[in-house]
Amino acid sequence: MKKTQQSLSLLPFFFSLVLVVIVIIAPTTTIYAQIPGQAQQIVNTAKTECATKIRTDVPAELKSVYVDSCISLVHESPTMIVLTGDLLINTSPLLYADNTPLWKAVNNFKDSGGYTFTTVEITGQGRQANPHKLYVVMSK
Repeated sequence: MKKTQQSLSLLPFFFSLVLVVIVIIAPTTTIYAQIPGQAQQIVNTAKTECATKIRTDVPAELKSVYVDSCISLVHESPTMIVLTGDLLINTSPLLYADNTPLWKAVNNFKDSGGYTFTTVEITGQGRQANPHKLYVVMSK
């Protein structure tokens, strides 16, 4: 019984210790708000352009999948942007073309946002089931 009372008497001490740690660490933690900013506007403009270039025979419920494969914003912070998109976009049943909306967005980030290339990576095998996908990392 005495050990239980001693354990309970230490509970306020541990609670106050945790509270002090939270108060000390919390102000130094940076939290990025997920508010659509200039980056999202540039990407949305590119998606609008891409929607005019992709296949017209795509069902409406799949149209957003094709547009998202054209360009997507993976990460945005005050100093870095990461974009992804397919290397080629499907413009007709048997025809693929360069993903110009992605590169126009990259140019917009360079011109208006002051970003520069950090790296460009390519993944995938270049097949319909596993297309080449670009990852463009830009920083300030």
